[in-house]
Amino acid sequence: MEVMLIHFVHTRMRLVGVLLALAVCTPVSAMEHVLVNLDGREQQLKGKVIVEDPTGSMLLETDEGAMWPIMGDNVLSRTSDDEPMVPLNKQQLGERLLQEMGPDFRLHESKHYVVVYNTTDKYAKWCSSLLERL
Repeated sequence: MEVMLIHFVHTRMRLVGVLLALAVCTPVSAMEHVLVNLDGREQQLKGKVIVEDPTGSMLLETDEGAMWPIMGDNVLSRTSDDEPMVPLNKQQLGERLLQEMGPDFRLHESKHYVVVYNTTDKYAKWCSSLLERL
């Protein structure tokens, strides 16, 4: 976790507050397997905890690059292992998305995006060109 200190704080209380915030927000490197309750349905997530607070709330990054803000009271179970999280490449991400979306969808890859669509090829390419301009 990189932190840029822009303004040096002279008072001890502020410095202590900054140190406490950094200690609480220290990222964890192990792979986490988290079962969460999302609006009454259970979902298993696997990823790297980016930041966690003392109540168990966390920001979890999955191998597909999704960031999941999870409240501590929504965590049903949690285990960790030493497996490193390896981000999916474009091909792996596309295959996973096609599995999730079903047989009616196709895949288009642009320079920075993987687009899964069930429209015309021309429309999907046009949409990805708009995304590339962001």
